[in-house]
Amino acid sequence: AGVAIAQALDKNNNNSLLHLDVRNNKIGVRGGMAMGKALVSNNNSNNTTSLEHLVLSNNPLGVEGCVAVSNGVAKNTSLRVLHLSHVEAGPKGGIAMAQALEKNDCLRELYFDCNKIGPRGGAAMGRSLERNGCLESLYLFGNGVRSGVGSLFLCRALRVNTTLKCLHLGQNEIGDVADFMAKCVGQNISLERFVLKYNKMDCFEVYNVEKLLKSPDRLEQAK
Repeated sequence: AGVAIAQALDKNNNNSLLHLDVRNNKIGVRGGMAMGKALVSNNNSNNTTSLEHLVLSNNPLGVEGCVAVSNGVAKNTSLRVLHLSHVEAGPKGGIAMAQALEKNDCLRELYFDCNKIGPRGGAAMGRSLERNGCLESLYLFGNGVRSGVGSLFLCRALRVNTTLKCLHLGQNEIGDVADFMAKCVGQNISLERFVLKYNKMDCFEVYNVEKLLKSPDRLEQAK
């Protein structure tokens, strides 16, 4: 089914489809690879109206499928919103998507929750945010970024990124560096929503983060 849908998208000559939701359709590696190919051809490089919102969440794309979709995103010039949560991306898939973000200049929202990208994937996402100048919302809930190299690269990115408005880092085991991350957010002029839910922060740590952010309304933390 995934391959057939991708082929139809690839041949969408009337350019009328703007929103495609194929979540929970058991689209696997082959479907993911076909979707990646379709994203390359279905864009507005020829001044035509093309797909702007794609939902692929809860499909077992696997690493290869996710890498293929990422390659498509790197070359796509029309997609504004991409839902790619629960697709079994792994660290390699996370790195591929991060590299795609460095080249893409149109995507505004990326939902990449629960993909087990780990510290390496988190670090790659951080590096991409230093270079990307258009992404406004990034959702990385439950990815095992942890309090190490992954979170530190994200911290560094928050110091220089000027377009991101929402960053969701809930359930990533980063409670130990939350205060340092908050310092970086405090220096950020664009971020409006910073989500740290379920990172095992005690009341003192939550207080410090809120203080560093200067505006508690920017922080979402499970009490």
